[in-house]
Amino acid sequence: MAASIGGNGAGRCHVEVSCNSTSMGEEVCCVGGCPLLGRWDPNAAVKLRTDAKLFPKWFNDDFPLLTAGEEFKFVIRGPRGARWEPFVGNRSFPFGVTAGSLVRASFGDLRVEVDAPQGAGAGLRAPPPLLKPSHEDESPAAQGAPQ
Repeated sequence: MAASIGGNGAGRCHVEVSCNSTSMGEEVCCVGGCPLLGRWDPNAAVKLRTDAKLFPKWFNDDFPLLTAGEEFKFVIRGPRGARWEPFVGNRSFPFGVTAGSLVRASFGDLRVEVDAPQGAGAGLRAPPPLLKPSHEDESPAAQGAPQ
């Protein structure tokens, strides 16, 4: 998968991960195959942060907007090394993420949720309902009647 930043070549999103498996001195990071995520090197991964009020939520409000499908994983990094999410395979950066979106996940759970940026309404909007044509002013031929 390409290592480009999504869409127009620029932008940031917000990432929030729920993880209560950390000990003092450990941090949650995001690592992946592209250079922006450290090329699978936990020491070069993108850090998330937390505090006493927000724990067990870890976040990064300046996360790179990746190409949809870009593979990544969360990792707990600390003095004793790195602990990877305990599932086979990798996560894929979701479709529909735009600048300012919130990407939410839980450590060890493959599910990912995406919320549109505040004030933007729904991220991916449904098309407007189809308007039914009015047949009042149409001739029988225009309405499909045999002639």
